[in-house]
Amino acid sequence: MAQQVSIRSAVFESLHYILSSTKAEREAGEEKLKALEVTEDFGLVLTEICVDVGESAGIKQLAAVLLRQYVESHWSQLADKFSLPEVSPHMRMAIRSLIPQGLSETNSKVRSIVAYVISSIAHWDWPDDWPELMEILMQGLASADGNIVHGSMRVLTEFIRDITDKQMKDVAPALLPELYRIFITTGQYSNRSRARAVVIFNTCVSVIIQVSEVEKGYAKQILVPVLPKFIEAFLEALQSRDGQVTDLRINTDIMKCLILLVKCLPNQISPHFKDIVSCVWQILVNSSHVYLRSTVYDSDDYDDKPLDSDGEVLGPESLIYSVFEFIDVLVETPKFHSVIKSNIKQLLYYITIYSQLTTGQEKCWLQSPDQYVEDEDDSSFSFSIRIAAHDLLQVIVAAFDDVGLIALAENILLHIAEASESRRKGNEHWWKIHEAVFFSLGAVPAMFHGIVKEGKVEFDIAEFFRTVVLPDVESKSSPFLTGRCVWLASRFSQYLDGALLQSFLEATVAGLSPTHPAPLQISCVRASFFFCENLANVELLLPVLPLLYEGCMSIAQSQGSEVLALSLDSMEGMLKVNKEFTASVAEKSMPLFMAVFLKFTHDQHIIEICRELIMHLAVARNDIVQEKMLPTLVSIIQQQHPDNLPSTLQPGCLEMVETLVRGSNTPISGELIALFPMVANLTILTDDSSIMQNGGECLRAYISTSAEQIVDWRDEHAAAGHTGLSVIGAVVSKLLDPRAPENSAAFVGKLVSVLISKLGESMGSDLDLILRAVLSKLQRTETHTIVQELVLVFARLVITKVEALLDFLTITPGPDGSAALNFVLTQWCSHQHLFYGRYEVKLSSMALCKLLQYAISSNDSRLQEVYLKEEVVSQSTGIRTRSRANAVSKQWTNTPILIKMFKLLINELANQIEEAELTSHGDGDTLSDGEVDEYKDISDDETDDHVLLSSLIEDANLIDDECEEETDPDILCDPIYHLDLKNYLTEFLNSLSSSVYYETFRLSLTLSETRLLQSVGISNC
Repeated sequence: MAQQVSIRSAVFESLHYILSSTKAEREAGEEKLKALEVTEDFGLVLTEICVDVGESAGIKQLAAVLLRQYVESHWSQLADKFSLPEVSPHMRMAIRSLIPQGLSETNSKVRSIVAYVISSIAHWDWPDDWPELMEILMQGLASADGNIVHGSMRVLTEFIRDITDKQMKDVAPALLPELYRIFITTGQYSNRSRARAVVIFNTCVSVIIQVSEVEKGYAKQILVPVLPKFIEAFLEALQSRDGQVTDLRINTDIMKCLILLVKCLPNQISPHFKDIVSCVWQILVNSSHVYLRSTVYDSDDYDDKPLDSDGEVLGPESLIYSVFEFIDVLVETPKFHSVIKSNIKQLLYYITIYSQLTTGQEKCWLQSPDQYVEDEDDSSFSFSIRIAAHDLLQVIVAAFDDVGLIALAENILLHIAEASESRRKGNEHWWKIHEAVFFSLGAVPAMFHGIVKEGKVEFDIAEFFRTVVLPDVESKSSPFLTGRCVWLASRFSQYLDGALLQSFLEATVAGLSPTHPAPLQISCVRASFFFCENLANVELLLPVLPLLYEGCMSIAQSQGSEVLALSLDSMEGMLKVNKEFTASVAEKSMPLFMAVFLKFTHDQHIIEICRELIMHLAVARNDIVQEKMLPTLVSIIQQQHPDNLPSTLQPGCLEMVETLVRGSNTPISGELIALFPMVANLTILTDDSSIMQNGGECLRAYISTSAEQIVDWRDEHAAAGHTGLSVIGAVVSKLLDPRAPENSAAFVGKLVSVLISKLGESMGSDLDLILRAVLSKLQRTETHTIVQELVLVFARLVITKVEALLDFLTITPGPDGSAALNFVLTQWCSHQHLFYGRYEVKLSSMALCKLLQYAISSNDSRLQEVYLKEEVVSQSTGIRTRSRANAVSKQWTNTPILIKMFKLLINELANQIEEAELTSHGDGDTLSDGEVDEYKDISDDETDDHVLLSSLIEDANLIDDECEEETDPDILCDPIYHLDLKNYLTEFLNSLSSSVYYETFRLSLTLSETRLLQSVGISNC
């Protein structure tokens, strides 16, 4: 006890020192606390200070912060931040028995930290070592003391997320009624406590729904009995105007809960669905008036807006976002399509209102042109009510096709009419709804023109541009409106007549002038791109093309990096229009492109655009491009002291040499051939992985473009035998050196594949040496992307020279002394399911087919003797907790490699079928629990054509892969790239099913694999 008193005094003294205004005392206090932290009583002393009602708020808050850090660092060895010593069992018990007293603390900051400490301890100790915690918290919720209620709820908010399915069954019956009681008792509990009750209820619902996916009837047992009264209470709060009953935070949290219920338990909420939709509609309508007054027409500065207890803004934005999310869920769910369809006109009307520019955005974008570019980009990561509303409008229109487009057309005319009246009455913000309407219309030009052309809606596009859009350009009411007008015209340019189009082209040229505000210039840069992309009649564009190009060049040199990238992108679009025009601007463009290249080698996005620009110029005027660039490139590549250069400059130069080589005609110029040994020498001598990667890619371009010149190349100043092939071999050896960084071999597989395809017959023994180097690198590689790159070298040889490859791998030892064939095949088959990239997957799958086909036709015993060690997958159901996972020991089995190949091909066929379905029909959620409904629209026979955010992300990844491949000439020239993998695998597996060996494969099929094969017409499985 005396020791604890001594430590308590020392801790008190240190805390007071830390709060001192003197730097020396603060530093002394911190050093003393570090020494005290390793003593056994330190945590208990801090706890005693936290719960001491007589202590000052400052000391208690500091002690609480230190206690939080102490628990995070010393409570459990399994914690990420753990450091010795670990708190002893008896001291843990003492702290647990004392710390709940801090939940009654009157200071909200101290109380919140104490609640976090309790939840952190509960993460490790509840329920095994702290079974009484839940009873303590339930008593806290039932307390008449609002502080205790708030503190208990803060604890529950944190640790309820970690609760298991069994624990929820025990906790929910006691917890949910208490949450309901707190929420409906408006006079006794503060709005922040009632809002937290909603948050905890929402978390419980989320856990219950997750468990329901594997345990049927779980939600019906725990949640469904109490659901109706919660929903009724929530709806009453949403409808209330009484500030003591509800506020924006409560309404937002309620909306989040309703979103979860509508999405996952639509049958259970169906009796209340109409009331829910009615409440949400009123929020959408009423919030639009508040949003217009406070944000669109006034400043959206948050300084004067109220904050909740967590410091978050209590503005209308969070509530509006949740309303948008609710509507998106209705659009996702075919069962609710009839609700959207019957109200789509009114819905789009209000969404367009939310799409308007805010005063804050106007001010920001006028001051920061780069921010304007970033915020208004189609792929922007920025987020705002405007962006969310615009995205939601596009989702609705896409989901409902003609119905959505007709509603959009009707709303456009309605908003324009109302704006005219507003303008007549002197509203200076009348133009904002025009800009929002144009913003919406410009997102769907082809679809909108289609319904007009088919006569499904009365809307004269040409007349609209002539009587509404063009006068808005001439009104000069706002640079944002003028810019949006020319942008809209560029989006619809293929549907406008010559005279009208000429007016907008002239307006675009004028808007590029440096005398105009930056947002107008930027909009005109965007418009220039779309004019070039959309106009089929190039003759209309050619007279103004030089003016557009010069305007974009001027803007590129006067603004920041975002504007620069946008301007360069538009200029690239112009260079695609006409080869003669491209040739005419080569001389004056190269100084700018060289300057951009040298300044922005660190910015991969800008450099990629710059490379594309130079590629276009090189195709049109290769002589000028080489004349301007080669001296600088040679100087940088041969730099004797590269440490004095920016780290990205030499790698960037190698990329630029690759661009020049790819853009050259055959034969390559002597000046470029002279660069070949310089590139190779830099790649061989460096330890920089970026230089090694780019050097390898640059040499691949040389071989791909003019292999004969590389074979014929000789170094006249070196010893005999220093040839182009020997230089390439030295570079490959460098990239595959086991001592080199793994990522230096990121693209070496492509280099080796091009070598084999272009120079295979002339490589002789050099090919064996390269393959041995690939094997050596593969043995020491752990990164999946590098494994894929190296394995694909062997996949390529399987397709072209399977017998020679098998002979080589049989006589070459692997890492364990056995034939390298075992090692390569096990590496290949254990990683195949992780391969990515359309071309790479096609190449690997085709090679597996060829290898399997060869094994069957030749009855090669070497392939029949290879086995893959695999973990047996547990078939148990339920949530797999940490304790369950640790209790189950791993089991292994040896699978014949040919059986594994067969299963991998079936798996890839399943992937291809799924991808084909996503492409043709969009994606949707799959449900495994009978109580989580199968969505079926009771009033419409429509399929779910919309695109979910998750599928957009997945599709974007696929598109990114494909776009990257499409820029690679070597891949584009390979017939494998154009292979229909789904049909290829289907035909192969069908042919395999007629083989005499098929019975062996059939016996290995799982039920899901059997069903898949049956779905593609293979019946004998």
